[in-house]
Amino acid sequence: MFDASRETNYDSDTARTKELRDAFGDFYRVASGGSAVYLPNRMKNSSQLILHADSVYGPASTTPGRMAWQLKWSSVLEEGGLHTAHNRRANLGFADGHAGTMTREELYDSPNKIKFVFDENITPKSY
Repeated sequence: MFDASRETNYDSDTARTKELRDAFGDFYRVASGGSAVYLPNRMKNSSQLILHADSVYGPASTTPGRMAWQLKWSSVLEEGGLHTAHNRRANLGFADGHAGTMTREELYDSPNKIKFVFDENITPKSY
């Protein structure tokens, strides 16, 4: 399971974080123990905000092919990323509660602007 929203709260001085906060709001906090806290009343565009998605550790990791638990949207991390494992689509859970699927192209064209995925063969693909 991929916790996509994490990136909105890290590297707060980057253009990427500003882009995500502009699109979705400042809705994510990390508690003192490191636990994630979502603030639904601060979410914008919740029907487009991906909170969870298929993910996988890639060939560069010590556990290739296993589910990855937390990644960044924009980074090219050959260690792990979103996994378009289902007929070139990733299963997704959105902040408003609905589920859906998207291709690599749709993920990039969405407000999430996901730039890096692994295909069904765990081959890295990026924009």
